[in-house]
Amino acid sequence: MLPDDCLKWIDGGERQYQWLLSRIEEVSDLRPPKGLSQELVHLTGRNHFIATLDIWDVDIADKAREIEHLRKEWLKHKANDREFAWFEDKKEGARRCQCAWEWVERNDRFISEEQLPISNHQELLMYFDKAKYGSSEQKAVIQRIKQRWSRKQFDERTADKKQVNVMLSKSAITILDELAKKHDLKRGQVLDRLITMESEQGRIDQA
Repeated sequence: MLPDDCLKWIDGGERQYQWLLSRIEEVSDLRPPKGLSQELVHLTGRNHFIATLDIWDVDIADKAREIEHLRKEWLKHKANDREFAWFEDKKEGARRCQCAWEWVERNDRFISEEQLPISNHQELLMYFDKAKYGSSEQKAVIQRIKQRWSRKQFDERTADKKQVNVMLSKSAITILDELAKKHDLKRGQVLDRLITMESEQGRIDQA
């Protein structure tokens, strides 16, 4: 059995536990023998993982080296969490994670049937842990989710608006741009306010 100092980095969190289990699946020697695996059924989380290590029948020095390798892998993996900081926003974080789930449902063809809906930052991280995207692909996916979020935000802000195309004289455009600059507004905002003001006055003067 390994000394406690070798195992204290295992925090017992669900995310880390699931990640470690997936790594064990990739190292066949770490899988418990069939007979002994039944003895671990009653264990969960950190206790289950440590028990799996205890019955791993290899030299104690080799076992310690492998555990240290796993620890370094985990720290390196965790360092990439900074790419998901945008989803941890205190105000909009939960909605951004839900937006991510909408994108995943539509676009991840290989999503597991066991995958639960993503509703928070932790669940989002666990999804990407299992998805195993390459570095560039993961960044591209995050960017697409952000673009989807921007579109949703724009649609919400403009729910009561509709785009129209109008022809204006060059002089009118010049005046419009001057007003927009003066009041720090966009062209559409200036036009919207001018039309509202004229409507409230009840008439439009003939040129």
